[in-house]
Amino acid sequence: MSRERVETIDYLRGILSVSIMFYHYMGWLFPNQMAEDSLLSKVGYYGVSAFFVISGMSMCIAYNGRLSTPGDVNQYVIRRALRIVPLYMLASVAALAAAGMASKTQGAIDVYGWSSVVLNFTLLFSFIDPSKAIPGGGWSIGNELFFYCYFPIMLYLIRLHRAYAAAILLVSAGMFIYWAMVLVPSAGEAQAWKEYVSNQNQALFFVCGVLIAYAGGRHKLGNLASITLGVLAFTAFWAVSVEVSTALVVGWERIALGICTIAFVSSVYFVKVKLPIAIAWVLHTVGALSFSIYLLHPLVFSVVRKVGSILGLAPELIIAASVAGTLVGAYVVYHWFELPIMRLGKKPKPQAPISAELVQR
Repeated sequence: MSRERVETIDYLRGILSVSIMFYHYMGWLFPNQMAEDSLLSKVGYYGVSAFFVISGMSMCIAYNGRLSTPGDVNQYVIRRALRIVPLYMLASVAALAAAGMASKTQGAIDVYGWSSVVLNFTLLFSFIDPSKAIPGGGWSIGNELFFYCYFPIMLYLIRLHRAYAAAILLVSAGMFIYWAMVLVPSAGEAQAWKEYVSNQNQALFFVCGVLIAYAGGRHKLGNLASITLGVLAFTAFWAVSVEVSTALVVGWERIALGICTIAFVSSVYFVKVKLPIAIAWVLHTVGALSFSIYLLHPLVFSVVRKVGSILGLAPELIIAASVAGTLVGAYVVYHWFELPIMRLGKKPKPQAPISAELVQR
């Protein structure tokens, strides 16, 4: 399998992160104007699901055929940890600080409770309860960490026999349907969110990403088929009728929107497109910043909104300032925090042996 980056997936990752940011900003400032049936509302929920599909694809592309020795697995663990843990910890500390400053009666830790703080800084929330994540949107990072832990086993089984791949797909699809049709709808209001963000409810997206990329190394759709699939999936995604917010995450609507999400990301994975240099650069840059944008945008918004309320800024200006602040902050964090840490996990290039022999010309 080729390990070249799939640029269209990088582009989509950036578009999704910005879309989720706008969804949150609009929902936080104009909650009564956000129709549940709108495309932005659907993307706000299923953009994260699409991230899981992309993550599965990226992991398969990067590691298929490379996790064959204990040293490979050790390098995998180091690189995955360095990619996701430091930024999550930074976002958690920032969220605690923001909560402490916002509360007049409680300390930063008391706002969330000691149990949540311990679960986050030991990363155990990933396995015990992703809803305990401290940063906004941090539950999905908990899901990612959970998937990363089981990915080497999954990849080994998929490579061993296609029957194992089918079994993994069926199990994850069964959990997805059970959570959508039974568990989340029957949960009480306080429990529903916990069940929705559980690893079991989100696993199908990651599994499908892995399987699509694995199959994509051997079978190509071609541009015409990919574009057709993408148009059909996007149209169906937009057309699914959602009358109340809970219908976005339960019932047949959940199943239909989930299938459309997987199909659309698959179409983007297989399509080959050559964009103008300027547009490609913007999309590639935003794609690289997507992790930082996703984790930082709630924090930036809380600060800008507080300042904006003091200055009497219009909601539109608060959104504009929040977007600008998020993009600048993400750029700084990516280049001066994420990149240096990620480089620590890369294997040093082997040095050529020093030889005393004469060079033959």
